[in-house]
Amino acid sequence: MTSYVAVDEAVISDLITRADLDATYQHISLLNRKRDLLRASQIAAEEQFLCRIGQIYSARQISEVELAFMYRAYAAFAVPGFLKRWQENIPVTPGRVQYILRDLETTERHAPNMPDGTWAGSWPLGRGDRVPMFNTCVVYVLYDAANEPCYVGSTQNLKSRLKDHRKDGKPFVRWTAFACPDREAAYQLEEKLLGEQQPYLNKKRYR
Repeated sequence: MTSYVAVDEAVISDLITRADLDATYQHISLLNRKRDLLRASQIAAEEQFLCRIGQIYSARQISEVELAFMYRAYAAFAVPGFLKRWQENIPVTPGRVQYILRDLETTERHAPNMPDGTWAGSWPLGRGDRVPMFNTCVVYVLYDAANEPCYVGSTQNLKSRLKDHRKDGKPFVRWTAFACPDREAAYQLEEKLLGEQQPYLNKKRYR
């Protein structure tokens, strides 16, 4: 029995002459040379671009954060090998700007999500929900299904504290959090909210 592969190869041999193959090869070769010329031109342009960035950064016309944003934009279109070109022209290493970008992204993921600079969310937390970053001092209010404040507290790790409250059986479905500059400010705001909200699960109302 003749295989389909053998039949296909025979058909291709009949359809494509040597002249056709030569023409196609020459076309591919021409495209390859054009690609190499474009690559060389882009690398030269990138080096000019990076040289200028290095100059304006050294002259303190842009900040390190702005430099990191430029790095991110540049890396999106740069020809492979751009890290070496960056290091040759910029006095800040790629590792440093990558760290700055990661830090900015982390800060953004944990930034307040309400217009007044506070956080608000529901329980359980969703994948895209924002909570204050670890070690951020906040005072929070928990609300039950009837939207009644059931608990007020303060913490520097809200995500963990919410999980603890759920394990303890507190019937909250929504929460809000307020940033505080330090623990003393948090204690003062907590006391104020205890008086205003009158949460029914708090046993201790004042310090």
